[in-house]
Amino acid sequence: MILVDTGAAISLIHDNTLSTMRHKPIVSCSLNEVHTANSGFISLLGIVKLTGQINHLDTQVDAYVTRDLICPMVLGRDWIQQNYANINFCTNRLYLYNGLASAPLLPIPRSEPVIMPLSDSIVIPPFHQQFVYGYVPINSLNDALFTPNIALQHARMVLLPHSLLHIRDNRGVISIINNTRHSKLIQRNTPLGFVSPSTTTADLNVITTSLMNFPDFSSSSPSSLSCNHCGVHFSTELILYDHLFYCCNKDFTCTTQNITPLVQHIDDPVKRIKVYLMLHHYYQLFDDSCLQGITCSPQCAINTHSQAPLAEHPRRVSHLNREIINNEVKKLLANGIIEPSNSPWASPVVIVKKSDGSPRFCIDYRRLNSITQKDVYPLPRIDDVIERLNGSHIFSKLDLRSGYFQVPLAPHERAKTAFTTPDGLWEFTRLPQGLKNSPSVFQRLMN
Repeated sequence: MILVDTGAAISLIHDNTLSTMRHKPIVSCSLNEVHTANSGFISLLGIVKLTGQINHLDTQVDAYVTRDLICPMVLGRDWIQQNYANINFCTNRLYLYNGLASAPLLPIPRSEPVIMPLSDSIVIPPFHQQFVYGYVPINSLNDALFTPNIALQHARMVLLPHSLLHIRDNRGVISIINNTRHSKLIQRNTPLGFVSPSTTTADLNVITTSLMNFPDFSSSSPSSLSCNHCGVHFSTELILYDHLFYCCNKDFTCTTQNITPLVQHIDDPVKRIKVYLMLHHYYQLFDDSCLQGITCSPQCAINTHSQAPLAEHPRRVSHLNREIINNEVKKLLANGIIEPSNSPWASPVVIVKKSDGSPRFCIDYRRLNSITQKDVYPLPRIDDVIERLNGSHIFSKLDLRSGYFQVPLAPHERAKTAFTTPDGLWEFTRLPQGLKNSPSVFQRLMN
């Protein structure tokens, strides 16, 4: 058995171990003895060049020979740095040259407690509880006793309860609570605490990977476990959630500050993650860069019978309002909501101030509405709507941006929606707000 010791400055080999090997001659060295961590001394007989093979890779080591070693051989930092060695306790293997070769480590006796570090950096919002993954060099263990790191609790002002957990694939789930008014950042590989086998049956809260919805998550389709932004596929919804929350999501218009407030009221962390991922999976529905419209047939909303066309000249506007009108027309054209027109109908544009003082682009359809036959489709009564919701527990709503613009207008009625500006004449391809029959038509479609 060879001990890899990151705290040893040099590599050592016992004289008895060396006698069983074929090796080059021992060479005298200037060092006669070295200090140990417990303030003792190890006498050195000399130094020898050795070659060790890990898989297909040969490694060289200058080992000091001694009779005072309690193990056959120690590989110190000189060998570790020379061969770019990396010990991964999650996989329980020793890697050389960034994984060019590897060798398994001896399993740690389960009677000894092992450190559980945090797998990924996390940010815990104020007054929140989060379930996180910790890694241990144990592949599987039932009813493992978790003892929290007291130093971490004091330093970061967070709570980690004692708990029983199940280790699966070198991972366990730990609860962290932030009861302060400030967010808490905990870096990756921070020791969360210690894990040891439970010798007695304790009536404690058992946190298992099922709480993170692993069995339920496994039923998800491959497409739902892929990032909509970068296309990377993930093995579980939890990993995809972390990817969206800390990586991809921050660079897109559908950002955390938009989606996170929508799911904060969900107390169950599993349900909250599922809803969060669902919103991201259909993030195109929340894209306000363009208006695609709802799926319905073009609507007839303006019944003027045999009335002659009505036309008004554009009204005089200030230079500032003219810029506002031109910008709004460009936006409507870019989204396909209006198109150039040569209609005999024309209604003027007016700029009206909102309650907050900002300008609103409006069209004065009062003359057109005065000759339009009214649609008497009944709008729902609020008290009837509330009564129908009696006994319901789950509610949802769909807010269509510029809802009237979502409804396509019949081609033969588009000319009647024409509006005039100082720079041209335009007509709507979709239902414009301001028509007398618009609310009834829109409500009929929604029902």
